[in-house]
Amino acid sequence: MPAAVPVPVPPPAIVCDAVWRDGPRGRDIAVRLRLPAGTTPVPVVVWSPGLGGGTGGGAAWGTAWAA
Repeated sequence: MPAAVPVPVPPPAIVCDAVWRDGPRGRDIAVRLRLPAGTTPVPVVVWSPGLGGGTGGGAAWGTAWAA
């Protein structure tokens, strides 16, 4: 049986929920930011569930992208 190879596990992302106001349309927009741990610059991914989806949609993708 081959030896197990350790795989590094990234630290969990910081999750920050907020509400942004769309003034011209008079509506609130719920947002969830997943911030990777560390100080290294990383790209930004913007994902929208569309059609009234909530901030919980796409949790698996958001967690993976923030890793």
